[in-house]
Amino acid sequence: MKILAFETHPIQYRAPIFKTYEEMFPGQLEVVYASDFSIKGYKDEGFGTSVSWDVPLLSGYRSTVLKLLRPAGATRWHGLGGEGVGALIEQRQPDVILMSSLGYIYNWTVLRHARRLRIPVVLRVETQDRAFDRGPLKALLRSLIYRAAYHFVAGALYIGELNKQHLLKHGFKPAQLLPARYCTANAYASLTVAQRLSQRQALRQQLNIDEAANVVAFVGKLIDKKDPALILKALKQLPLDVARRTTC
Repeated sequence: MKILAFETHPIQYRAPIFKTYEEMFPGQLEVVYASDFSIKGYKDEGFGTSVSWDVPLLSGYRSTVLKLLRPAGATRWHGLGGEGVGALIEQRQPDVILMSSLGYIYNWTVLRHARRLRIPVVLRVETQDRAFDRGPLKALLRSLIYRAAYHFVAGALYIGELNKQHLLKHGFKPAQLLPARYCTANAYASLTVAQRLSQRQALRQQLNIDEAANVVAFVGKLIDKKDPALILKALKQLPLDVARRTTC
């Protein structure tokens, strides 16, 4: 089965999946990126700084970069265009199209041409309905847009329970859904227990954390949606003796 996957840009936790799929099914996957700004570097508003990934994101599998980034940037719906998408799909003639976003003109262009060419689309998105509070009118409008889009999608790979609930609520049937959990390459898998303990001890010393202390770490953007302050709220509910030996 020839799969043509449309991605907005190379992402560090998806590239290993594509590489593994290529190893399992050689020549059956091609990934099409609207832009490669994540490799060249860009200003990430959530991190508040410029970001570029220091791991190979385009090696080990076939990929094409269309360079569709517009001056508006990837933070806007019209920031990734759809020029050349239809011609590329016609040329590749895939058996199925895999999409992971509906956030840009680029994605809707893919959906439109897939519909025109009668190529089934499988969706794998993170979307859920509890991240933000929305008024009744906005929630209704949002639901209508998703229902219109999902009507043209053959199936979806849900990431978690909230994602599954969202897909079912906005038009998918249970038979159209399959689970596809998050997965990332484990950089420490090849290390021995002794090597891991050594790195752990060195990092604690570097951060001046006592060897016996419990450590709670937050890794992500310091934004409301990620809610890092939830950790501080949880610490207040710990017994005093546990809280005293816990470090964030």
